[in-house]
Amino acid sequence: MNLLFLLLPIIFNLAYPLDGETHLRRKNDGDELKFPFSRYDYYPSYCSTPDEIKKRKIPNVRKEVDESMNTTRIIQVFTFIRHGSRTPEKSIRIPGKNSSCWKGYMDSEADTSIWNCDLYSNNESEKVWIENPGTCDFSQLLNEGYEQEVAAGSILRDAYISTDSDNMRLFEGVDESEILEPSTIMLYGDINDLIVMSGEAFMQGFLQTQRTERFERKSNIRRDLNRPKKTNCPLVEKLLLAAKQYSYSIEEMNEKEALNNIIRDDLSSTISIRAVKECLMTTYCTDRTFPDVLNDFDGVEDEDGESKFMRILRYDELKRIRPLFHNESALAKVYSSRLWVEVVKRIQMADKIENFHKFDNDQDLTFILKFLKVNRFFLYSGHAKEILFLMASLGSNMTKVLKYPSYASALIIEIHAVFQKSNISGRAFRMLYDGKVVTPYVDNCFGQELCDLQVLLDVVGRFATSELNCYAEGDTIFY
Repeated sequence: MNLLFLLLPIIFNLAYPLDGETHLRRKNDGDELKFPFSRYDYYPSYCSTPDEIKKRKIPNVRKEVDESMNTTRIIQVFTFIRHGSRTPEKSIRIPGKNSSCWKGYMDSEADTSIWNCDLYSNNESEKVWIENPGTCDFSQLLNEGYEQEVAAGSILRDAYISTDSDNMRLFEGVDESEILEPSTIMLYGDINDLIVMSGEAFMQGFLQTQRTERFERKSNIRRDLNRPKKTNCPLVEKLLLAAKQYSYSIEEMNEKEALNNIIRDDLSSTISIRAVKECLMTTYCTDRTFPDVLNDFDGVEDEDGESKFMRILRYDELKRIRPLFHNESALAKVYSSRLWVEVVKRIQMADKIENFHKFDNDQDLTFILKFLKVNRFFLYSGHAKEILFLMASLGSNMTKVLKYPSYASALIIEIHAVFQKSNISGRAFRMLYDGKVVTPYVDNCFGQELCDLQVLLDVVGRFATSELNCYAEGDTIFY
């Protein structure tokens, strides 16, 4: 069968166990894992506790929706995931000083002073986080991050492989042993073990096997999918400057000042609000100790939450998301354009199914999909930013449902064949974010769960290009 496993735009330095097998697992595989999420009374959705991940179950297409289209059958699934729980990134470091999230962060008696990682990796690069006496480097996948991705993959397995719903079986007619053949596409968005291992762990949950070494790891490196940088594309710098000047309210500016005062006076630090959020979540989500002044989270995550904890998270989210919608989402469109090109190309692989008539049974459709070499499952393992860029590029209505991605968050785009009697009359798409249907918030989908695929192709077709005009002038870039 032909469902290609396309790998991440990165050199895959995936973990190799000592026995020579090429699958990802923990070093102490027989030991019982001791997971966090027991120290504090409440955990934000960002931490992706086991109970939180269970809430992301993929619902079947509502029966009344399916019947209104006569009947549908899923034929492709595009999945974009964020990495799992990890160690802190470099932003916590102040040049010339120890890592300084707050006073005492790296004191020898503090539980934030040592981080150990328990996943195999053949990455032999020199350790950068020299202040950490443990085995972890900056931005490295933790055991709980591995488990989060396995659980996220299992959710998709339940939805598309082991489901009892005939119209949701993605690999109908395909032997499960063949799914590893070039029939699934796997892409990575960064050249580090965090992203690679997260994608591998996700697939272990999806396929219910650790033996994923048949995925080609080096021959499909795709750097062309990376977002353009301001250093080589003046357009990006121009849009960034415009977005940064996007006005904030007086209340928001006052909030920024208040939070910076907390950082300076109560935390005895000079790092940014964004870096403090980084310190806060990597500490809290791993049950480590953090300053009492921030230990006030009461479980309220929406705008009614008044804890300093949530104020930091909300302000950072505002600063990261709002600029993406400035000037008709111009920056998000530029950043996501190359990835949309890849998605559209693989959607178009199935265009010719609409030329076939009189499908007598599912085997007919399966045969045609194989004949056309259609990629049925597409996985892109990356950072939070890719999910943000993709969703923000689809229009201002997305502000109603877009929040900063949690660990192991997933954006899913399903493609469904629509049947009228025994003929395929067209295709529709459904979009989900962490298990919630968000198709109605795509421009021109007008509250529909399943929306005409051409609507999506028309929206992204205006800016989906791998050849950006980096010297474009004017306020509108793509029209």
